[in-house]
Amino acid sequence: SVSMTTAIEAYLLDKNTESNLLVSAHARSGLRQQEDLCELNFFIGEKHLLREEREEAREAFAASVATGRIQLTAYQLAKGELARLDKP
Repeated sequence: SVSMTTAIEAYLLDKNTESNLLVSAHARSGLRQQEDLCELNFFIGEKHLLREEREEAREAFAASVATGRIQLTAYQLAKGELARLDKP
């Protein structure tokens, strides 16, 4: 199977879709699924930000934070991006 790192790399290079990323994470279970969803949603949010799609970015960052995987760098970064997006 393709590693999550490879799948994210392909997504960022427009060689994979957002839905494919999320399907691959949902195919896992338990803690690994939540960790994957946290990381994937962070990168999805970043790509939306690059495209100036602020609402879609906010939704992805919120989904990352909603996993509750506070020990992950992606969680902390997503939380920071949400705070930045909410500034006037």
